[in-house]
Amino acid sequence: MADDVEDGLATSDCAIIGKVLSQNVLHIQTILSALRPGWGNPRGLTMSSVGDNMFIAEFGSKQDKDRILDGSPWSVGNRAVLIQEFDASMRPTDVCFSQMSIWVRINNLPFECMNEQWGRKIAGMIGTVEKVDVDAQRRAWGPYLRAKVKIDITKPLRRGVALFSAKRKRTEWYEIRYEKVPNYCYSCGIIGHSSIECPTPAVRDADGLLPYGKDLRVSDDRKKKNSDEYIQSSISAGQGNNNSGQRDTMIRKPDEKTAENREKSDNLSDQQGKKRKLLENLRHETTETPLGEHLEGEDHVGLVLTIARPIGASNPNNPTSAAGSELKGDDEELAKKQKMEHIITPMLSAEAGNQPRREP
Repeated sequence: MADDVEDGLATSDCAIIGKVLSQNVLHIQTILSALRPGWGNPRGLTMSSVGDNMFIAEFGSKQDKDRILDGSPWSVGNRAVLIQEFDASMRPTDVCFSQMSIWVRINNLPFECMNEQWGRKIAGMIGTVEKVDVDAQRRAWGPYLRAKVKIDITKPLRRGVALFSAKRKRTEWYEIRYEKVPNYCYSCGIIGHSSIECPTPAVRDADGLLPYGKDLRVSDDRKKKNSDEYIQSSISAGQGNNNSGQRDTMIRKPDEKTAENREKSDNLSDQQGKKRKLLENLRHETTETPLGEHLEGEDHVGLVLTIARPIGASNPNNPTSAAGSELKGDDEELAKKQKMEHIITPMLSAEAGNQPRREP
């Protein structure tokens, strides 16, 4: 049977094939769950496993497939994900994952070298040039030249390029930075493993540093921006909470003050009610009763007992007084009137002195 017949073959022009560079074997669902949000949750995305950490991802449209290919490199937990066009004529063992497309920046080049022509020549020293980021005049003036290149991940990352300047009559070194570069080894500079997993660990220098470091990475401006926005929003939220607390305090203060005044008013009313009841009982008494029994428990008992006794009344504590003497007839009525006048006046005066001061 010939395998070059296209009719009925399992092909797709919306699929890519990829591999996660990890020492551990990852489940296909783990890979899909990690890549789906990074890819923007494209419609119709499906993924099939074709080997250890290898997969075929198919999209609902060719536009999504091209966007994912152009957005390389991708990563799963800082582990590099290598992707390429899917060729249905290849076998799983024929697929080679040794190259990765990545954006690089060549810093501090002379402005005369920052155009598409020279950019391709200089970036070509790093890998196969796919595109150079230039303006409408084909110039790339700025702090760095930016180009997308396909690099060999089996070789160490280049840390810079050396150019001979005819005007300056010397060779000059220009550093390279990599955008969104996945994990690479600080010992050998190869993408795909860490220095702990490196099969050929390097010797550390006098300061304990390895030959490579994190300076090859381009700092993520988005993380810095998000961090600054978060700090600013936290400060604004804190100020808003403080203002809200002040407003709540201002609102609560009148309520607390009103409640306090209401409580004082209720206490005053109760005390006045007790006095009125006491006076009514005194008016209806037909026999003389010691004042201490009516005023027991009151704050002004001493004051009342001191000045409320009518002149000429008998004093049981005085040994010179005649025991059991009572006023008769008109003298008794006069004594009762004097007692009432003396009781009402000091009680009202004493109560007025105990009233709380009203706040303006």
